[in-house]
Amino acid sequence: MMSKIIKKTISEQEELKQYFSLSNRYINIKISFILLKWIFIFIILSLVLFFIIEAQFFVSSEYNDINNQIFKLWEIIALIFSLIIIPAIIIFNVFYLKISNEFVFTDKRILVKKGWIETKVKTIYYNRITDISVSQNVLDRIIKTGTISISTAGSDGYEAVLLHIKDPYQIKKDLYNIKMDYQKKHLSQTDEGE
Repeated sequence: MMSKIIKKTISEQEELKQYFSLSNRYINIKISFILLKWIFIFIILSLVLFFIIEAQFFVSSEYNDINNQIFKLWEIIALIFSLIIIPAIIIFNVFYLKISNEFVFTDKRILVKKGWIETKVKTIYYNRITDISVSQNVLDRIIKTGTISISTAGSDGYEAVLLHIKDPYQIKKDLYNIKMDYQKKHLSQTDEGE
């Protein structure tokens, strides 16, 4: 779903060629790993509390009071985990990451939007693009995602880096074709003007 900021940025004279965001596979794997990490933390905390209870059984005569307090602490941790941490992880990764990373190819330019509350929209005109490269690490190759880096004339490094894109080689090919169509159109307009 395209954000209002992107819709406002595209003029009526521009034709939308392609809209995309982060790969859903990447987001699902990221959520899985983060949830596993937090489940591991919860299990470790539970084991620590269990060993504290067991240690108190041998040391203290007030075993039941301490046991009840530790069990209440475990319940609080479980509630925080299930009502705050898990929903926050899912909302951040499903909602925020998608809408805070939007990429648009029009017939005249590339728009790269980063952020949601504080946004930054970068414009790259096709006639300035000098290089389009794709890189994939091992995980990217497995889940068929990658990074597209776009260099422009007059800039050091990359003008834009599109991370965790589904089918990056296809996107690169599409971008190259749109760029070539743009150049042909402007070349023919220049020839007609002479």
